[in-house]
Amino acid sequence: MNRDFSTTKADKTTHGFGLPGMREIAERYHGTLDATVEKDKFILVVCLLV
Repeated sequence: MNRDFSTTKADKTTHGFGLPGMREIAERYHGTLDATVEKDKFILVVCLLV
């Protein structure tokens, strides 16, 4: 399994914001981002202060 969550697709430049970018946005707004894999399911939890 790809534990660093990098894309496995051939064209790596055309895939959304990416986790590093999303993590940066969460931190910029004093929030958190947590990405895990459990039983072959990708789980992403983002919390932002409003």
